[in-house]
This record gives sequence, structure tokens and C-alpha cells, in this order.
Amino acid sequence: MTSEANFTLLAERIALPDATTALLWDMDGTLLDTLGLDFEICNGLIAERFPSGAKTVPQEVIKAYFAIEPYGFFRELLTYAVGAAAFDDRVLEQIVEVYEEARKTAVFKPCPGILEVLEAAEGRGFAQAVVSNNAAADVEQILSGAGIRRFFGQVVGNDHEGFAKKPAPDTYLLGAKRLAAAPEHCVVFEDSLLGAEAGKRAGCYTVAVATGGTPFAQLEASSWVDRAYYSFASADATLAGQR
Repeated sequence: MTSEANFTLLAERIALPDATTALLWDMDGTLLDTLGLDFEICNGLIAERFPSGAKTVPQEVIKAYFAIEPYGFFRELLTYAVGAAAFDDRVLEQIVEVYEEARKTAVFKPCPGILEVLEAAEGRGFAQAVVSNNAAADVEQILSGAGIRRFFGQVVGNDHEGFAKKPAPDTYLLGAKRLAAAPEHCVVFEDSLLGAEAGKRAGCYTVAVATGGTPFAQLEASSWVDRAYYSFASADATLAGQR
């Protein structure tokens, strides 16, 4: 793709501030369609350990907690399914361990339009990093399995010592620092309000896309979001709200 074509595609899909030098991407629901796996395995993992008495966790509940780091995610699902008094940290750890292994061996597809956007951003010379609410080694493996690891100069997970997890701004600040970019010159891409809050608190311009757990209307209405999109699939699909 030529430089002119890169510029045109990005201009059609995403409105970036003129001073942008770096792009910081969330992974789950933003870069990759990982929500489908959660729909498939979460109830199975809970039913295996609570064969009687566990309520089925509906999709809307899974989506509501999709952006939380794995331990917090399953704590909420288990509380819904069996009640907080019915499980302890040992059970939670066992479920999360199986869940994370399943994610590492799964092959996820990029969300609509992501490959084209990443290629165009690379062609424009933007530095790019992934900033995820999952462990860095797991993120590396998942990105590699999806065939998109090559686009990113840095991968930041939620397991860096001394750095708080999203919605704290710590990991986005670390991502910007590793790319040698000022936060105000970075654009954060997220599919959740929790992640958008982290990006905005880091001082970045925040773009939200409704390809993960949070509906477009909620993203568009949030003060944490500078611009919201339905998807990055095409110019027609990126009808958006902007602050």
C-alpha cells in the first residue's frame, strides 16, 4: 500500500488528531474477537465445578464484565452463578488457570477492519503498542497466534510490578513511555469504558469501538471517550460520535 493509500484508508476509517505519533491498542474486543470464546467456555467451566445449583450466566452478564482482568471477571461470574459464599480463592484460581490456557491455545480472528487499519498505521510510520488487562506473556502468545504480533513495537500487560491495572492509567503511561511518545500525542483504542477511563486518565486521546463488550450508545455518551465508532470495517461502518 502506498503512503497516499495509507493516509486515505486511515482518514476514512478513523479521525486521528494531527499531533498523533503513537497508537496504543487494547486487545480483547478491540483488536481481536475474543468474546466468542468467553461465551463458549465460561458456563462450562463453572458447571464443571458446580454440577448442581449453578445458574447459567447469560451473555449480557459476560459482556458486562468482559473488560475486567481474568480474576475479577470470574469472581463476578461466579458470584452471579453460585453466590459469593459458594466459592473461595482456590476455586477461582483453578478456573482462571484453565480459562487462560484455553485462551493461549485458541486462534482468534482480528475484529472487522483491524488488519487494514494496522497495516495503514504501520505504513504511516505510527509507533504501535498493545496495552492489555491480561498477563504480558499471554498477550504475546495470543497476538502471535492471531498473526498480528509484528505490528507492535511493545506489549504491555497487567502484570508489571508496581503498575496498577486498568482503569488506572499506569499501563497506558508505560506503553507511551516505551514508545518514547508523550501521552498527549498517543491515541488509545478501547472497546470498554473501563479501558477508556484508563486511557483518558493517562492523558491520551481515546477512541472507543463497539466490537467488544460495551454498546455504542454507552461508549458515545461517556466522558472518557473522545470519539466512538461502531467498527473499523469500512468508511460506512465508522459512523461515529465525537466530543
